[in-house]
Amino acid sequence: PSSPPLGTDRHVAARIGVPWLRRRGMDGHGVFMAIVDSGINLRHLRSRGKRPILDTARSWMARPGDRPGLLPVGHGTMVAYDTMIAAPRATLLDIALLRSTRRGGSVMAGLLSDAVRAYVHLYRIMTARRRPGAMTSLVVNNSWGMFHDSWDFPPGHPGRYADNPRHPFNRIVGVLAN
Repeated sequence: PSSPPLGTDRHVAARIGVPWLRRRGMDGHGVFMAIVDSGINLRHLRSRGKRPILDTARSWMARPGDRPGLLPVGHGTMVAYDTMIAAPRATLLDIALLRSTRRGGSVMAGLLSDAVRAYVHLYRIMTARRRPGAMTSLVVNNSWGMFHDSWDFPPGHPGRYADNPRHPFNRIVGVLAN
């Protein structure tokens, strides 16, 4: 976390194939890009030369009182920055899940109950009726996870997330993936 960035935007763009995307007219225009993470700080992105488009009405906050695009600089802002290298014209959705304050029987329990709510929110966006000219694509970046399975309920517990395919969160993610 304390190390400076490695490489430049141009270096990253070359490594992930942005020139190929541009030759095909792909720049994120018409695409919602949901950043499911710790939140986005628009001021920081703008100070680094990015021009983010954020749909605050379709964003979702886990913590009451948080406001989309106005959250502390952290991993979510970095993910949004990286997204803008590949898709500068995408419309960002700030899904600030990692700011959850819910409690549960394990470190993950409260977070995962909020995660279900966040993904239901995204599912509703994805299945909403479209008006002519409305965006039709939704890309979801979910680059967070459980740091260590000791954060979870013990093996065999019905609420265990890590290796329980019947856990409600794993079921809803499966529905969204299909």
